[in-house]
Amino acid sequence: MCVTFNIKKYFMEICTLSFLLFFRYSGPLLDEGQFAAAVDSTAVTIDFSKLVEWIVTDLAAVDKLEERVHSIDSRYITKQQFVLKGT
Repeated sequence: MCVTFNIKKYFMEICTLSFLLFFRYSGPLLDEGQFAAAVDSTAVTIDFSKLVEWIVTDLAAVDKLEERVHSIDSRYITKQQFVLKGT
């Protein structure tokens, strides 16, 4: 079995995780495996939506953005999850 390794993708994931650490993100997606799974998944998870909310909130404080993003919670996750990424 041949396993392909995408060095660019891995590098971007490591850079993103470093960014999150630098800016004091403390959520569960700091784990490299969980982060990669969340990015690769087409279904949006609660943890991923919380990460997006955290990033937008911090950017809003720095750049005075008016837009807001709110994370989803378990009430909105069903057996048929929202598919917001990919096609």
